[in-house]
Amino acid sequence: MVRRSRLIAGLKYGLPAIAVIMVCLVVIWPQLQPRVDRFRMSLAALQDEQDNSPTLINARYEGVDLKGRPFLVTADQVVNLATESDKVGLQAPQADLTLKEGEWVSLAAMKGIYDQKAELLELWEDVSLFHDGGHQFTTSKAIIDLATGNASGTEPVEGQSPFGDMQAQGFRVIDEGQTVHFDGRARMVIYPNALSDRK
Repeated sequence: MVRRSRLIAGLKYGLPAIAVIMVCLVVIWPQLQPRVDRFRMSLAALQDEQDNSPTLINARYEGVDLKGRPFLVTADQVVNLATESDKVGLQAPQADLTLKEGEWVSLAAMKGIYDQKAELLELWEDVSLFHDGGHQFTTSKAIIDLATGNASGTEPVEGQSPFGDMQAQGFRVIDEGQTVHFDGRARMVIYPNALSDRK
């Protein structure tokens, strides 16, 4: 009986104390965790390759540019991770960027490298660029500055838009996606009704 009384008395004061501690942990713990305002990564699985290089499967990188607009980078695999490097290799990467006035652009390729610190994404092999204004371009290599929304490439590029078809030896997307320069020898075939439809 004495032991039982002591047990009941202990529970009488112990349980409320534990409850208070748990509430404090729930409230305080998130504040103690490091904040990540510009970058977050989630993944579906983590595995080791045969060469012991860690690999992320279905990786997802989220962040914001210098003006607070969101961007998203996904990849089937992220390979060759190294703790001393800010760069990771990507398999089947895709980048979605929000531009000025809510416009967006999406880029995809077979391979790429993402520099997390500089927020630079380098894509190569079957690079495709889609703009919500109806523009579509393909090239073999492109570099995207996720912080500014600018992009460039020095390899031959071809594509189509509401105005017509074009070919060039390189391109530069500047002014937050509002201006596209085609470098080198460029050729464009304008659709007959393209200019009249804009009047």
